[in-house]
Order: sequence, then structure tokens, then C-alpha cells
Amino acid sequence: MSIRTTTIARAVLPEEAQTRLDALLRSAEEAARAGDRARASQSLREAALINPYNEDVWQKLLAVVDSAEDRRVCLENLIAINPAHVEYHRLLGVHRTEVARIERVTQEMAVLAVEKRRRNWSSFLRGIALGIGATLFALVLGIIVSIVVYGVPLLPPG
Repeated sequence: MSIRTTTIARAVLPEEAQTRLDALLRSAEEAARAGDRARASQSLREAALINPYNEDVWQKLLAVVDSAEDRRVCLENLIAINPAHVEYHRLLGVHRTEVARIERVTQEMAVLAVEKRRRNWSSFLRGIALGIGATLFALVLGIIVSIVVYGVPLLPPG
């Protein structure tokens, strides 16, 4: 993953802040090249605190964040900084569509899980009922066989 280092900002930063921002951008670039997205993300978050109007920082952060919420925040900030950039609007639309699809699938999976538990409970109860029925059948059959084999009368003599 390559991170560009051009800086697009609305405000001029004090020299110390700009030096820190540049160091954080270099650190993020090194981390991204090494595949350490977490470290790159942390450096870029710090850079965004120094200059929240830096479009480049938000672009780079968008490339390394993992959560849907973080991507949404990056895209919304990019649109706030550069509202004329059509691609940011398109990406935010795609992001929202994808999040909605994931939420729908998650809800469907939750419904299926509840139905599966209900079916499992139903199967469990059917198994219990069959077990009780088989036991009673065996008991009655055992009594009948005992009567036939041992000749026990059904009614006492009287």
C-alpha cells in the first residue's frame, strides 16, 4: 500500500506543528509499507488532530482504517473539506449501501439463528416424547408377555 505525502490544508500551521505532522505522515507511510495498518492508522489519527482540515491525512486514513464507522467518518470529513470532489460522494454512497446490506444480512442471520434454536428445541421435545412413548410401550408389552408366559390371570378369583 502506497501513501502519498502531498499536503492539502486550509490553514497554515506553526512550524512545530507542521514538523510533527510531517513526521507522523512519514511514520504512517513506513507503517503502511510494512503492512502495519494499526500503527499507520494511529499516526494518521494523531496527524488529523494536528490538522483536521488536511485532505491528504483523511485520504490516507481512509486507506488504513478497518471499521465501517471509521470509513464513514473519513469520507464525511473528506466531503466537508472538499465538497466538490464527486468521488468522495460516490464512495460514501457505496459505503452506505454496503453497510445497509451487511445490516440486512446480519438481521436475516439472527432470524435464522432463532428459528434454528426453535427447531432444535422442538426436536428435543419430540425426542423426549418419543422416549417416553417407547418406554410406556415397552412396559405394556412386558406386562402382556409376563401374563402370557406365566399365566397370571387378569382378575383375581372371586
